[in-house]
Amino acid sequence: MTNVLPEPEIFIGLSALGLTVTGFSGLIAVLGRRAYGAWTDQERFQLEQLLELSLAVTFAAFIPMLVSTAAKQENALPIATVLVAVFHLVIMLRGLYKTITRGASALELPKGIVSFTFAGGVLLIGTALASGLGYMGGQAFLLVSNILWLLMIALIHFVGLLVNAGSAEDA
Repeated sequence: MTNVLPEPEIFIGLSALGLTVTGFSGLIAVLGRRAYGAWTDQERFQLEQLLELSLAVTFAAFIPMLVSTAAKQENALPIATVLVAVFHLVIMLRGLYKTITRGASALELPKGIVSFTFAGGVLLIGTALASGLGYMGGQAFLLVSNILWLLMIALIHFVGLLVNAGSAEDA
């Protein structure tokens, strides 16, 4: 087994996907009643989460590239895996806190999606930390998976807002 980071192009691509989702958030603002400034509290929260998560993907994708320049080649993958997992944990805990304080039941998302994304995130973070600390393999896979999980949650918020766009008459 080699301790080599995936190619930088993978992380550049993930970063570009994060920025693309951030850019598409503008599409949400011009659809239906939102074009007239009629946003519900739930929609504002989802848009905020969409922007935070998509920008988090962009930032997280650069962590491995920064680590590869600062650490020895054989240590770069475990360090990057642990750092991305810790970053994912911080983002997840922040989102969980906001969801609890603002009310997850009020989100216009399919039932159970918050629980699914939380459970999946915990599993990914735990296995990435174990892998990065040398207790199991699959570091490169878990490194990329943690970044993709954040992107998936951003896309869930995007689709949720897109599907619940409403019309100008709803305002």
